[in-house]
Amino acid sequence: MIASDEMGSGHLWVLESGYGFTVSILPDGRRHISDLFGPGAICNWTTFRAPKVRMNFMFVGGSNVNLLDGEELVAAFREQPQLQATIGRHEMARTLRTAQRTRALIALPGPDRMMTLLLDFRSEAGAAGLPKDPVRIPLRQGELGEFIGQTEVHVSRVLKSLKESDRIATWRDGFEILDPESEIRRLDYVDPFASGLHG
Repeated sequence: MIASDEMGSGHLWVLESGYGFTVSILPDGRRHISDLFGPGAICNWTTFRAPKVRMNFMFVGGSNVNLLDGEELVAAFREQPQLQATIGRHEMARTLRTAQRTRALIALPGPDRMMTLLLDFRSEAGAAGLPKDPVRIPLRQGELGEFIGQTEVHVSRVLKSLKESDRIATWRDGFEILDPESEIRRLDYVDPFASGLHG
């Protein structure tokens, strides 16, 4: 399901269960997935804080989104300023992670791009208090390609390469990063949710 944040205007979208993604439609009609959200994530904090910003969201089937009334939330922020500060730090961590992934997409070869994305999914699970391993991927290979800017065929080749080089093992609905600490060091990956950068 794809939805515009205009559908929930004036509300904060909290993902209760499932996964969501921000989606852009490119001029040639292709989609680009730019960020991911797991259970507990606030999907539209950016547009809630800056209503002129418009974003599209894609939710995996079976996901549940809770809409929090914006006026009630602003009142809660006035009464508990630390609540807004906490959410702001969490969303800054998300921004830092997205910037890190963008740098990887520009500078790294295909297998390392994919590994960075897998580490991001692992990070999102950890931020939600879910098991990090194996990394559950609620996307098809074509959608993974929309994240890293590659075709489905290329994604298949990259995953095969990662498996053959003993960097990942495949599971029915995801992947196991065989030595996540080694990958984190090798890619100089920082998980802002785990490192305390978000407060």
